[in-house]
Amino acid sequence: MLSQLLWDTDAPDQAPAPGVWQPDPAPGQLRLLASGVGSRLRDVGGAVAGGARAAASPRRWREVGSELSALPATLRRELWPLGADTAFDRRIGGDREVAFTACELADLKRIEHAAGSGVTINDVVLAAVAGAIRRWSGAHHEPTGAMRVQIPVSMHHRGERPDELGNRDSFLFCDLPVSEPDPRKRLAAINAETLSRKRHHDADELYSFFHSLSHIRPLYRVASGLASGPREFALSVSNVPGPGEPVHLLGGRVAELYSIAEPADRHALRASAVSLAGRMGFGFCTDPGAVPGVAELAAGLDDSVQELGALV
Repeated sequence: MLSQLLWDTDAPDQAPAPGVWQPDPAPGQLRLLASGVGSRLRDVGGAVAGGARAAASPRRWREVGSELSALPATLRRELWPLGADTAFDRRIGGDREVAFTACELADLKRIEHAAGSGVTINDVVLAAVAGAIRRWSGAHHEPTGAMRVQIPVSMHHRGERPDELGNRDSFLFCDLPVSEPDPRKRLAAINAETLSRKRHHDADELYSFFHSLSHIRPLYRVASGLASGPREFALSVSNVPGPGEPVHLLGGRVAELYSIAEPADRHALRASAVSLAGRMGFGFCTDPGAVPGVAELAAGLDDSVQELGALV
């Protein structure tokens, strides 16, 4: 979306002179009606054809049977047991405070490679966040037990056409070993959990489960409420790969890129990471009345990355 709407296609030598924008004429009612009806008919036709093909496909029936047999283990692994109370299980108001920090993506990759086969950049990000929370908890006299985080997972793939895009997102849960003082062991424990989730395709199973329940609204509301409760996870940590090359906006190079993820009631802290041209930007967002000292989390993440880097 950013590449389509914001980034310049090339890097100009100087900022362009402002011009006068003229909108295209608004479409008439008949044109809008014809376009809407045509789009609806195409969607219905595609859904019917797709459903018929799926119903007649033995392979699809085998896949459905496999998904159903794997579902109980996935739900047990992801949604049970319930976690303990955490410092982020607090009511929030309308105030927000944010803090940012950044590091070289190459440093995270060196940690990834030094940690061994199967470790990913996302594992390193989670380990860095665990170290930051450990430092913050110690400074604020909060308990440092295991803390479950929710990891958003995109179900899209890079080869999708623009008209295939939509909200197809899932999630995983992972316990951050905040109490573990050894950064190497923290990273190893996180990697063991994420590998297990990926090996069992938990994100796909959860997506199918909640997508199916969405057609039965009462059950969907109950299941979503349970999965989003503060005892299921303490905070959400997202990591999005951004542009690999430098990008420009209005004639100037974008130096850093950060994201702000909105906290929720009883999930009073959100952490997010996004990369840009060899840099990884981290953002923390909270209600300062619920979680004080968000700048300490950003500083703690710097220390945590350095601590992990010392293992290389």
